[in-house]
Amino acid sequence: MHPLPARPLRVRGLTMSTKKKASTYTPAGLRLLRGVQRLDDVVALRDIVTAARKRLELLRKRAWEESCARKWEEAKTWEPGTEVWCAMGGVAIGGTIQRGWHAVVEHVQPRAKRVWVRDDNGKSVWFSSNGLVRWAIVTEKPEVTADHEVLARIGKRVGKMIERDA
Repeated sequence: MHPLPARPLRVRGLTMSTKKKASTYTPAGLRLLRGVQRLDDVVALRDIVTAARKRLELLRKRAWEESCARKWEEAKTWEPGTEVWCAMGGVAIGGTIQRGWHAVVEHVQPRAKRVWVRDDNGKSVWFSSNGLVRWAIVTEKPEVTADHEVLARIGKRVGKMIERDA
């Protein structure tokens, strides 16, 4: 066991928020949190951080795969002519697909798990289930504020600069 440092122990990546109420943890999670708070072994704490990061990565990957599967189940029912929009939060640097982008479903390929759409400029684009989630393709028009429009213009300009310099 390593001796304790003179100042409070800090392990990079391990944060325990005191703002979260204890009642929001499961009993096992609360016991684990209290045990970690009492732990004095630096090596053990680093091992816990490593294990927690791996577990978090696994849980995020599983949640992503589940959301892609749910989105595909929804998308495979879309008929040709269905209107879709991009409801993505944030900005796609250099992309024409920004929040509020509009398209019409042309074809759904169930075996390939692809949705083909045609945008307002006549350009055909396909999305996999992964892309449908990433771009947040929805059948209801999202709210697009002036801030979203400004960010989209900036993203397109930055993309053109990158293409020009490449």
